[in-house]
Amino acid sequence: AIKVQGNVFNQAGLYNAPDLVTGNIRFNNNVEFNGSWNFNADISTDHCEIIGSKGNIRFSFFSNNTIELTLEGQRSIFEFDSLQHVQQPMIEKTVNYFLGRGNNPCLGSEAAITMQWMDIMVNGS
Repeated sequence: AIKVQGNVFNQAGLYNAPDLVTGNIRFNNNVEFNGSWNFNADISTDHCEIIGSKGNIRFSFFSNNTIELTLEGQRSIFEFDSLQHVQQPMIEKTVNYFLGRGNNPCLGSEAAITMQWMDIMVNGS
């Protein structure tokens, strides 16, 4: 990443931890990531939107079974059944690694980069 920055706020003051986190990452290929996590919102929702030169795609990680695609002005909605045990393959690989039955599915070096970015977003350094 070229630049990582973020801000944290304790809007509600209900506890010491921040309840609103915003983050921005500019990657080496000039792709821009903007994220906002509000743990004090009056509604529980999540969505991810990827915007490109010909349109966008919008979906939920946890709360919706639809994908909305807009491509050159044409909007399409794809619906699908909820996935059961979607985390199971990754959990199985991780357990097998700790049991000595497989390779580590997650490189520590990749996790370290992600943790560094999170630290920058929350602490500014």
